[in-house]
Amino acid sequence: MASRRSTIRLLSQCKAKAQLGSRRTLSSFSNSSRTSNPTFALLTRYLGLTAFGLLVSVPLAYKMAIDEPLKMDALSLAERDQQSKREEGVTDKSPMRLRMEKFVKEQQQEIVKALEEVDGTKFRVDEWQRKEGGGGITCCLQDGKVFEKAGVGVSVVYGTLPKPAILKMSANHKNIIEGGEIPDSLEFFAAGLSLIVHPKNPMSPTVHLNYRYFETAKPDGTSGTWWFGGGSDLTPNYLFDEDAVQFHKDLKEVCDKHNKDYFPRFKKWCDEYFYNKHRGESRGIGGIFFDDLDESVSDKENIFAFIQDSLRSFIPTYTAIVNRRKDMPFTPEEKDWQQIRRGRYVEFNLVHDRGTSFGLNTPGARVESILMSMPLTARWEYMHDPAPGSREARLVEVLKNPKEMTQLTPRKILTALLNRISSIPLSSDDPSSPSPNIKSESPETSSSNSNPLRLVPISHRHLLITLHVLFPGMVLPAFDLLDRKLITRLLLDSSLNWIKPEPGTKEEPETSPKAYTPSKQTAEVYVVYSSASHNNNQGLKQGGGYSTRQKYYIVSLKAWNCTCAAFAFATVQGVPISDDNINIDIDISEETKKENEWSFGGLTLDNNSNEKGGGIPICKHLLACLLAERWSNALGEYVMEKRVGKEEMAGVVADI
Repeated sequence: MASRRSTIRLLSQCKAKAQLGSRRTLSSFSNSSRTSNPTFALLTRYLGLTAFGLLVSVPLAYKMAIDEPLKMDALSLAERDQQSKREEGVTDKSPMRLRMEKFVKEQQQEIVKALEEVDGTKFRVDEWQRKEGGGGITCCLQDGKVFEKAGVGVSVVYGTLPKPAILKMSANHKNIIEGGEIPDSLEFFAAGLSLIVHPKNPMSPTVHLNYRYFETAKPDGTSGTWWFGGGSDLTPNYLFDEDAVQFHKDLKEVCDKHNKDYFPRFKKWCDEYFYNKHRGESRGIGGIFFDDLDESVSDKENIFAFIQDSLRSFIPTYTAIVNRRKDMPFTPEEKDWQQIRRGRYVEFNLVHDRGTSFGLNTPGARVESILMSMPLTARWEYMHDPAPGSREARLVEVLKNPKEMTQLTPRKILTALLNRISSIPLSSDDPSSPSPNIKSESPETSSSNSNPLRLVPISHRHLLITLHVLFPGMVLPAFDLLDRKLITRLLLDSSLNWIKPEPGTKEEPETSPKAYTPSKQTAEVYVVYSSASHNNNQGLKQGGGYSTRQKYYIVSLKAWNCTCAAFAFATVQGVPISDDNINIDIDISEETKKENEWSFGGLTLDNNSNEKGGGIPICKHLLACLLAERWSNALGEYVMEKRVGKEEMAGVVADI
């Protein structure tokens, strides 16, 4: 205090001396120049004001120095980042939030460019800002040539977490609370990229993707608590095993590159999260999903590298899948099924998805960006159930019992190949006409006698070549059975009465085989006549019992069985036999037996655990029936069809 008074007294003396000096100077100046200089009055006034300003400002400056400094508003996190980007740009040494923002914006451009190349239509681009800081870029495509709706959005959000939100987050992130006290508020940053694609073709799968980063900030702007989240999942309407395997396999390769435990953990997480509880089925066939990846899992740089690799792997995988499916033919019924599955998609997003719920309940949220994930069209039918044994039913079965699909087993390869063959386009509107790319051997050759191989366009013959490589010596004999019309499709009709009528009543007319017309009814069995004992003029006769006529075999596609000796031998070959299994002292668990054996007369699991296994048992009779069933629009004319009652069906199967 004494020092302060001394300083004030010294300043007062300086003030007095300054005033005296100014008076003397002005007085002397006025005596000599009052009359000779007309600017005297103006100069006098200016010097007086200057002296007065000095006398006032010096004490004021001193007071500001000794009193508390004036408080100024600190820069917000958003303002700090804007300043940093202006002055230094974004480099590898920048805060992770800026690096993540830059990365997702770059990937958005790459993804949009790739999808535009597939579709041929440009995205609409909308940029938007948030007054609290940040903003986003929403890219949307509607009614394209390939995609009915596709959206790729980037969001960057700055904000402040209230105390209740901090308390809730502390359950998964203990270090968000420093010193044991919950702060009243915390600044936060969030950035992410979200994608959804709904193709037009029902054979093309819907895909969803999201990768995001979240962090809180300390008062000085440095990073506080942080974590990454994200994932990618596939939602097909019709299940193609090769698509499912490629999608999961590519994700697994990325996961395994960083951590072998990632894929099984994230795949299970995905199946559990994308689950329609009220329907009792998954939204799709899954992929990966994760959240809260922080320092407890790995360091920030390693997790960021995992996010980068995962996001970059998307385009090569999905474009390969959609290019295989976008031009496949489909029926109106298959389009309706796509719309029904989209209805399930909408149900999940509005009822169970946490991100959608959070966004719609956030004040000031951009609703258009939140609902970008919704399909353009959807459909709901009352009590709709797919037909048993149909492709639609197979999808539902997989959705109710999710599986890991990272390897193509022999069965999956065959299923995928048959799916491709079943979609082979005909060479003309008339399915019986030969391909225009093949010159007919004789102009007199009628369509009914044409080789079924002529129906395959050149562009799709590689599929049959692949089938021939998988089953050498069976494909051509199978087509020979079809060409010679040795196959009859038996449909069970409970309305037919084969019991001998009472005397005096009109006898039930016998039904004879008719040309097969594709229908949704699945054949119970096929009757395949032996080509060795076949008479070209002999069809499926009536009366006398089946066993009295030429030799035939019974094929059941449901049971994957044929009564011929070749199939029985192929079945035995499929059982992996090793010297170790001969030792009776070795205990082979029942579970191991089920995994490694082919059970005769029925579908079993593929043999994956032992390369010595023979794969899928098959014969030419079963293969011919399988091709006729799956490619019915082309091969239907080569198969006869007959409806039989229970008694006749029993007689056929019992060979009596």
